[in-house]
Amino acid sequence: MAEPAHFHCQYKKFTRLKGQSAVQAAAYRLAMKLGDERTGLTHDYTRKGGVTGTLIAAPTGVNVPGWTHDPVALWNTVEAAEKTNPRALVMHEWEIALPHQLNTAQRKEAAQDMAQFIADRYGCVAMAAFHNPNRTGDQRNHHIHLMFTPRAITPDGFSKHKFRNYSLRAPEAEAAGRITGAEEIVFIKSQWAAIGNRHLERAGFTPTLDHSS
Repeated sequence: MAEPAHFHCQYKKFTRLKGQSAVQAAAYRLAMKLGDERTGLTHDYTRKGGVTGTLIAAPTGVNVPGWTHDPVALWNTVEAAEKTNPRALVMHEWEIALPHQLNTAQRKEAAQDMAQFIADRYGCVAMAAFHNPNRTGDQRNHHIHLMFTPRAITPDGFSKHKFRNYSLRAPEAEAAGRITGAEEIVFIKSQWAAIGNRHLERAGFTPTLDHSS
């Protein structure tokens, strides 16, 4: 019997209150050199290994500004949108294990579907960094850091509206009112399980991802 796919889907948030910066967090996950216009610091992680690619997703049907495809401009604009708020939430992230049974192209397709789901659900810009397994670690540990903006994106830039703690109105539950943060976390995990399983099945493998495990 084939080994089941490993389920890992963990949420993180980054805030200025904790001394965190969206530019620094993105630079580290992308293994890039990004200058932070707010602090004047340059974060250089170009010597960091294991990052094999990136992708970006924007909300379907929204003609987003061209700068959303440039990591330097994107994350600096995220920081600028929060002005001088010392408690600002500046980035959301899902760390997601990609099924090791899939090949590189198949893992990218699964990640693209998940990034698009996040972008459409929140109306935000989502950016994924692909990480290979550590040389000395578990060689099945292909994963992405799926970063996304705390504000919705419009053709004119970021919206004034900001979501916090996932207290969002789910499109499929309008009549039920607002859903709690905990419920939203579980929902997103269930969606990754569904997306990952769909790609496993498409590739000829048993769909074994279970968000309740």
